[in-house]
Amino acid sequence: TKLQEFLVKSNSYRIQSVLNRINQTKRFKRELALLYGKMNNFEQAFQILVNDLEDFQYAENYCVALSHDKSIDDRKIVAHALFNVFLASLDKHPNEITEALLHLLCNNEIEVDFIEILKRLPSHWSILSLKDILLRAVRTYSYVERSTKLEIALNRIQNEKLNIKLTKLKCSNVIINEYRRCKHCLKQFYETSCIVYQDGSQVHVHCAKQFN
Repeated sequence: TKLQEFLVKSNSYRIQSVLNRINQTKRFKRELALLYGKMNNFEQAFQILVNDLEDFQYAENYCVALSHDKSIDDRKIVAHALFNVFLASLDKHPNEITEALLHLLCNNEIEVDFIEILKRLPSHWSILSLKDILLRAVRTYSYVERSTKLEIALNRIQNEKLNIKLTKLKCSNVIINEYRRCKHCLKQFYETSCIVYQDGSQVHVHCAKQFN
């Protein structure tokens, strides 16, 4: 609805004031959940959607929406909040919640800690039922491992380049005399130390601190 869209997208209202008004009516459960989500009370939001409204697909969609533009760690916090609510409601709706959990954990837009998740899943679930989740977990950790190795390699290359530049600078001679001027203040050098930039220009130490 337009009200729900407004509550999610707009920042032109005071959340607590609207929350108090909605709580007084005992209606607008979905809108109440959206407000709790906007306040980062994720589990409270999902409890309304899952336990009160029993709209499991909407809860997952809202989890994706809440994860948008967040860091990986924050996205995990949101997803684990919904996972916790689903898991707590498993006895109430075993078939529906099982399906919702499997769908949630296979959703590529959801970020989770698979090691933590797999530890907490019901022990009686078969490996076959977890096949898609396990495949996604393997792909995720393989990607993370490759990304980490690539980042380490790039950092090593960057460090090697910097070391080469540093060696060249150490080997080069810089002559400071009365004709030399600081690149920043254009004044002469009276002290024995100075900063040499990559282009070969020299500046006073205090000028380098001021302008960089």
